Amino acid sequence: MALRIVPNKEENAISDMVARFFRDRSPLSAQLEASRTDVALPRDLLTELAGLEIFHEALADDAEPSGPAPLVCCLIAEAGGRELVPGPWVDQLIAVRVCGSDTELVAPLLAGEQIAAFAVAPELSVESGTISGVVRGLRFGDKVDRWILMTEHGAQVVDPGASGVTEIHRERTIDPLWQSVTAFLDGAPVVARIELTADEREAVLGYGRSLASAVSVGAGARVLEDGIAYVNSREQFGRPLGSFQAIKHRASNGFIALLHARSMTRRSFVTGSPHDAHVARVASDRTYRFVSEQVVQMYGGVGFTAAVPVHLFLKNAQQLRGWPTHVEDDLRDLRDHLALDPEEAIA
Repeated sequence: MALRIVPNKEENAISDMVARFFRDRSPLSAQLEASRTDVALPRDLLTELAGLEIFHEALADDAEPSGPAPLVCCLIAEAGGRELVPGPWVDQLIAVRVCGSDTELVAPLLAGEQIAAFAVAPELSVESGTISGVVRGLRFGDKVDRWILMTEHGAQVVDPGASGVTEIHRERTIDPLWQSVTAFLDGAPVVARIELTADEREAVLGYGRSLASAVSVGAGARVLEDGIAYVNSREQFGRPLGSFQAIKHRASNGFIALLHARSMTRRSFVTGSPHDAHVARVASDRTYRFVSEQVVQMYGGVGFTAAVPVHLFLKNAQQLRGWPTHVEDDLRDLRDHLALDPEEAIA
């Protein structure tokens, strides 16, 4: 039976609504301005997203049997990627997916009353209702209300302000829009523990990888569109830059790569397969970085200046490689699944 990865009329309507919301409330121009300062947690934006019931889209089928088609979450993430919307709005979607079966836990997340950051930390020690160890990569972790920490045996919900959270250090990042922290825990109380089987854990991580892939695809599409608009507006030797063959090659190669990555990403949402999520993650990562690099060249010398936002996409493409798991780990798992030699290339 063929998979449907092309959005239907209802899904496109939701996608258009979310895209308009992001354009109006958190446009790319605002991100360019924010990148020159200390980016704040966009709590009001997340509250408005909750009011639009966007986070409800992350509820798994068993939590909401009449829930929406899985492509909706993909389209939401693509729309956010197009504007490089900062903040843990993707983390919030994962948190809802993780906590969806517990009404008491998920209600404040759905309402936007609590904002969560998600991180994978299998090395953390959980004992007698407390958690200890070091967790890295908590986006806006010093400003959110809850941490959802994925350990070997499930997800642990932690209050960042609780006793036992001994230190929180801001991490250095290449992307100025990416705020993240490293937290040190020593017997921090666990607000709630969500037991997950190995398959359930992989399903959650696969969902996170698919969301990251969709953000990459949306961002890659936006930066390519902006690059094409730029070269068609500039002239050299009396002709638009976009008419030169070298520019056409950069644009067409980027477009073809995006088509492939988008197809793989949407497939991963429809099937819910952890393997498909690995494939989508690797494809979208390579495509996002490739397209960003091509567009920087299309802009010429101005491409990596603060005057235009192209550099933000290139930096974001590099930063996103490590979340929610590092793409090199995804590539290694994919090689193992395909029984490839370590040096054998994946096209």
